[in-house]
Amino acid sequence: MSDYLFELWVPAFISTILIETPIVALFIRQRLSIVAALALGVALQAVTHPIFWLSWDALEAWPYDNYGLALGLFESTIVLVEAGLIWLALPARRSWQRLPNVGLALLASLVANTTSVVVGMLHHG
Repeated sequence: MSDYLFELWVPAFISTILIETPIVALFIRQRLSIVAALALGVALQAVTHPIFWLSWDALEAWPYDNYGLALGLFESTIVLVEAGLIWLALPARRSWQRLPNVGLALLASLVANTTSVVVGMLHHG
């Protein structure tokens, strides 16, 4: 990662944690303790945020030439990965609870990531 990209990444990483973590915790607080829910929110960003930025950087000019398409593809992938990680972390005492957990995980990830993207776009105008 270039120095310039790293300088952009740090504030983006911090703001993503501040935006997405409480949203994820809000959705899953009934299934995990609030401390565990917040920790999961931070862990999600620690896993997916560097992967997003390193992948974006590795593709060189393509994301910049097709910004809207690239952002949509990258964010959709991140939503699915984070939803999978949330789903894995949610307890299911009975087998029938696994399906509602999928919906909850997808919704939490979608709302958190959409909010983060919208805030980022509004900030960068």
